Amino acid sequence: MSCTVTIAATAKTTSLDLKAGEQNQSVGVITETCNSSSGYTVSISSRNGGQLRSGDASAPLTSYTASYDDATGSIASGLSAIRNGAFFGRTGNLLINIPANAQAIASNYSDSISLVIAAK
Repeated sequence: MSCTVTIAATAKTTSLDLKAGEQNQSVGVITETCNSSSGYTVSISSRNGGQLRSGDASAPLTSYTASYDDATGSIASGLSAIRNGAFFGRTGNLLINIPANAQAIASNYSDSISLVIAAK
């Protein structure tokens, strides 16, 4: 069996607007390939539990939500997309929503998102 998952970052990945907020912004294109005839699962998780953190300790955390294709769950606790067959080069967008925060402190915010693909 051979299963791979990759993500290609979009330009929006490094320029999200915390003050005005963002709605359904694609931050990455995920490509799934798995030759398991019984299917596979793609799991997506956030290192910071669905929060953007700043290098500036005085800046508050910024919560966000994410969605991917038909995945269930949340970025805070983990998203899962379940496939019931083999797919080769299936693509979908990882979308981010950030509520507007007019009082956001200027800084560089980040989170790490992990993708895991596992055959059934």
